[in-house]
Amino acid sequence: MLFTLGRKIDPSYRTNLCVVIASLAISLAGWILFEVFSKGFGLGAGFFLCWALAREIDPLHDVSAFVSAGIFLSFFFLYDAMDFGVLFWLLLLLRMISGICGKNPTPVDILFLYGLTGYLAFSGQNIIYLILLAVALLIAYVRYGKDLKFLYGATVSVLTLSFMAFHGWSLASGSIFENLLLSSRLILLISVLLSFSLLYFRKMDGLVPDDKGQPLDGKQFRLASLYYVFALFSLAFFEKITLMTFLNLLSVIAGVVLYALFDKFSKGEQRREA
Repeated sequence: MLFTLGRKIDPSYRTNLCVVIASLAISLAGWILFEVFSKGFGLGAGFFLCWALAREIDPLHDVSAFVSAGIFLSFFFLYDAMDFGVLFWLLLLLRMISGICGKNPTPVDILFLYGLTGYLAFSGQNIIYLILLAVALLIAYVRYGKDLKFLYGATVSVLTLSFMAFHGWSLASGSIFENLLLSSRLILLISVLLSFSLLYFRKMDGLVPDDKGQPLDGKQFRLASLYYVFALFSLAFFEKITLMTFLNLLSVIAGVVLYALFDKFSKGEQRREA
């Protein structure tokens, strides 16, 4: 198969069916609420992408993804616009790093990621996307047994960003934290605490089955989580993402962490009762 980073949404799997129905219902409700189809669709799509990103970070627990999506939905009154290309791009990078699809990424996957990265980079003349792609490819180089196609890809990415930087491209100035209505320092502190909590709970992961039913070492998902945190702060500080895009990314972490805390507390109570 040429493209391996796609994952089927099997409607026979109850979780998949629920998220599709919920996304459609939210889109309809948002359309009625905002009286603008694009906003309703955007809210439903944001709900779905938040769920999908959380599933990549915490594939062992179906519920945590819904918690993340629910947290994102609670910010519906702030909805303005979202960077769907950024969220979809990050989703594919996480799949490449974790290997959850059950197949080794192909040159077609890398070329597709280059195309999407190029679109995002050229849209804002921002080299942060090339940097994040190069880091992801270097991680994949180590993760897939030093497969040279990833090293070649990372090298091309570094050369491209060097060329673009020479021609005046740079990182976007200004941080999302400076534009928030609440205290930027408080939001930054919450983001850091949630990120450290995410990495702490991911240390407890054992074997995780991929889409082919083969066991994956939990360290692959810890690596994906670490990359996700790195990408979140890179985009927050060096790209002018929208507020809802940032809240979507942060909700992914918040939902996974809150579910992990609840799960740990529940298991502790069960042990005491036993």
